[in-house]
Amino acid sequence: MNDGILPDRPNMRPDLWFDPKTPGFAARVAQMDLDQVEDALAASGLSWRDDSQLFQFTHPDEVMGLIRDVYGLWSKERGQHVLFDNHPDLDRMRQRVAMVNQQLMHTFEVGVTLNAKGLPEINFSTLRAKLSFEAARDLHDTPDFRDCMWCGGWFTLKRSDRKFCGGRCQTAFWREKQKET
Repeated sequence: MNDGILPDRPNMRPDLWFDPKTPGFAARVAQMDLDQVEDALAASGLSWRDDSQLFQFTHPDEVMGLIRDVYGLWSKERGQHVLFDNHPDLDRMRQRVAMVNQQLMHTFEVGVTLNAKGLPEINFSTLRAKLSFEAARDLHDTPDFRDCMWCGGWFTLKRSDRKFCGGRCQTAFWREKQKET
């Protein structure tokens, strides 16, 4: 089902894990190694970056290192991944991500447009920009995450009883359960 992208997660769905609109996108990407991300990127049509050079954060290894550092701050407690406001590295990590995001804004990898309702929307032309800005938002909002019962990917916990990252995983889980009975 997963085309070998994450062999340790047999139900992983690249179309879900690499849907930037699904909450928890950067947190899910942080769980992968660079080869797995490259394979999924090739399948999705997204790119790491444009040709703009940054002071740092240019190479995919640097992108993945930062994202892993950010989501490594979350601790697993009672089945959830939580970030405590008194974490000793929180302010340092927020400053690091803010510096990278400032650089990304100067490369025009981040743009603001108006949607159909006339409200501003942030648009990302590269994966590194999407990951970095989502990491900054998560460091600010400190959401709790949970592992999806079907695919294993992190998702933003908005309700305490939620068990799946989305409807597709929930449906797949229950279909598999029906086959077993």
